[in-house]
Amino acid sequence: MHTAVSASSTVGFGKELGAITACILGGASLQGGRGTAWGALLGVIFVAILQNMLLIKQVRPEWQGIILGLVLVLAVAIDSILNRRSNR
Repeated sequence: MHTAVSASSTVGFGKELGAITACILGGASLQGGRGTAWGALLGVIFVAILQNMLLIKQVRPEWQGIILGLVLVLAVAIDSILNRRSNR
């Protein structure tokens, strides 16, 4: 007997912010040319821990997105400052 298996086109929908944040936190640069797989893995672990902590603290889902966005903005700002200093 053969069972048909299908995939949904909405799997992973809304996970883009977490993925980008994880990569930037892991050391990838939005300007390109930098980053490692290990750094990305560490970024993913950090984002997963952050999201888990927010769930445990029962933070509302919309605030979880805002907090993750703020972490992303902070990481991009730090990356930008470090890139400016290294290019001088």
